[in-house]
Amino acid sequence: MSKCPNCGQEVEDGMKFCCECGTPIPQVKKCPQCGMELPLKAKFCFGCGAPLNGGAGAQRNGGAASGVNMGDKNVIAGDVVGQKVAGDSVGNKIMGNAIFNTVQDETKQVVSCAICGRHLTTVEVHTCPKCGQIVCEDHFDADQCCCVKCAKKTSFTVDGAGYGDFRTISEALQAASEGATIIVSPGTYQEHFVVDKAVSIVGDTDDDGSLPVIWDSPKNTDACIHVAAAATLKNLEVTTKVKVAHDSLDFGNGRHYEAVYVTADAVLEGLSVHGWFDDGIRVDGEGVVPVIENCTIFENQGVGINFCNGAAGSLSDCEVFGNGQSNVLIKGESTSPYIRHCKVHNGKSNGFWIHGGAGGTVEDCDIFENDNPGVGIDGQGTNPTVSSCKVHNGKEAGLFIHSGAAGTIDNCDIFENDKVGIVIKGQGTSPTVSACKFHNCKQGGLWVKEGAAGAIDNCDFYGNDTATIEIQDQGTSPTVSACKVHNGKGSGFFIHGGAGGTVKDCDIFENDKPGINI
Repeated sequence: MSKCPNCGQEVEDGMKFCCECGTPIPQVKKCPQCGMELPLKAKFCFGCGAPLNGGAGAQRNGGAASGVNMGDKNVIAGDVVGQKVAGDSVGNKIMGNAIFNTVQDETKQVVSCAICGRHLTTVEVHTCPKCGQIVCEDHFDADQCCCVKCAKKTSFTVDGAGYGDFRTISEALQAASEGATIIVSPGTYQEHFVVDKAVSIVGDTDDDGSLPVIWDSPKNTDACIHVAAAATLKNLEVTTKVKVAHDSLDFGNGRHYEAVYVTADAVLEGLSVHGWFDDGIRVDGEGVVPVIENCTIFENQGVGINFCNGAAGSLSDCEVFGNGQSNVLIKGESTSPYIRHCKVHNGKSNGFWIHGGAGGTVEDCDIFENDNPGVGIDGQGTNPTVSSCKVHNGKEAGLFIHSGAAGTIDNCDIFENDKVGIVIKGQGTSPTVSACKFHNCKQGGLWVKEGAAGAIDNCDFYGNDTATIEIQDQGTSPTVSACKVHNGKGSGFFIHGGAGGTVKDCDIFENDKPGINI
């Protein structure tokens, strides 16, 4: 009996398809000497030449092709006629005029080289740590410490149904050398692994474009894939099939969970990362600079993608949406990724949340329909650049800058948000906002409050509900210069509550209420 590789149903030997799910059943058997998988009809092993199915060679060894032992109960002189006369001290028995050796000498066991077939004793062989084959001295690469086949092989295939070199990615990783490529056939692979070699793991898409699926459970692992080397992962789907509530996970002692955990300068391309019980991708560590492109990161219970603890790298041409916490999180001093040409939308929290002294650049991104601000910038020393982005149709403010943060907002289009286009709030908060458009937001274009400052230059504010620019509270003191403030449904400027600030060289016109209301 064997089991279906897809559903686990027991199937009779010889069946070609699973009676439960229809999956093809591998028609293979293993060589009892070297373990190589072979067709059922094979009579001899392709790898080591051992006879199969009780062939002549197997019968000479008592039914097993495990090699001949020179000295195990073999007649070494004479014949077997006569009575037992004596036994000597080294284990030989004398029967009539025949001498039998009854002591097995392991050094005299005969095996065959899996590559050339040469007969060897056990003291003359090497066992390859990658494939497990026994080879002779001529076919063992001492520099790479493996057989010459493994040393030369630069590509491996993984197929869960048994049609590749390996059934699991973990096994292929163990056999692969630096620089090798692992091709993963379409299918579903329940496993987790650490990529600690500079290899390429590439998914082979199905006819309908489906990617190979890699998944596991939080009962087994914190990270489904930990990328700890300068490897490349391409065209893979990483998810989980186990429903686990985010708030039921153990986050004690800084523990964290992610589908893909990156701690090296890796390349991630064409990944689909979704449905994980915490973060989709976490890029973690000072000086870690991965390249992440053309990925889709969605509907994870935690953050979509998390750059933290000094990480950098690039995120480009990706779509990040529908995640339970911020779609993109950038946190920690010296954390500074470069993010461009991405769509970041429909998050259950912020589109971007940048805090804890982080920097980085967000460029030419489309940020929309998030439940919290499209871009949140928080905390002393936090100083990112947001350039040439569209921030729109959010359920809160387009941008929210507070708690002593800085930042540069340049050439952005902020529109049709349910609340204010941009909020600047709190003592010490002082961003630079230039060449931006703020329009058609339901609670105004700009709020500056609670002691904040900042420089707003050469911006266009129009078509906003209520006051277009509101400056309030004691100690609040921004500078607004060379801006157009027009066609608002309230005042152009509303300055109150003890606020100060400077308004200069502005064009203020066609507002429904006073252009400047102090």
